[in-house]
Formats: sequence, C-alpha cells, structure tokens
Amino acid sequence: MGEAVLAAIELGLPIQIHTGLREGAIGIIDTNPAYIKSFLTRKEFSNARFILLHGGFPYMGETAFLARNLPNVYIDFCWSQILSYHATKEWLAKSNQMVPANKVMVGGDVFSV
Repeated sequence: MGEAVLAAIELGLPIQIHTGLREGAIGIIDTNPAYIKSFLTRKEFSNARFILLHGGFPYMGETAFLARNLPNVYIDFCWSQILSYHATKEWLAKSNQMVPANKVMVGGDVFSV
C-alpha cells in the first residue's frame, strides 16, 4: 500500500480510504478511522492528501478530529446520509465548527432525496 500512496503523491492525486461502516468489515471496531492515524502520519506521506470516505460513520467524531489535527486529512461524507441522515446532519453542523470548510466534502456516487 505504501508504494501506491507514494505513486499518488508523485502524480498529485488524493488517496481515498473507506472508513466506518462498510461491507466486509470483520467487526465495527475495526472500522474506526482513529486506528489508521499512524499510517496517515508517516513521514514519507507528509505530502499525501488522504480523503476519509463515509465520514467514518459511526466514528464521525474521530474522523473530524483527524481532519482538524492532520493537515493532509480530509472528510468526505459520501454515503453517510444513506446510513444515517440524522447523524450526518448533526456531524456536518459539528464539522463546520471543528474542521476548516475546505477539508469537508459531501459527495457521493448515489442518488438520494
């Protein structure tokens, strides 16, 4: 995985990482983005741009903490509104207070009303 990150840095591409609730996870605790902090802060990755997908749901607080405190970490709340509309709405409001607006995205590859 390290070689892929280094290649993305060289090409100027962001690295998307699935965080939080996801298919194939062995257990919910394994999906907490806080567990990848040591990976995100590796010295050779200092120029990488990591985008944590799904807002880390249900670990949105940990995801916001990482984005606030690590200059190369961003949040994308894609799909989180499908998982929990109310939690996503609440965390978007909190993220606006905790995390710079240019580090928070609401995108996705799904249609929702």
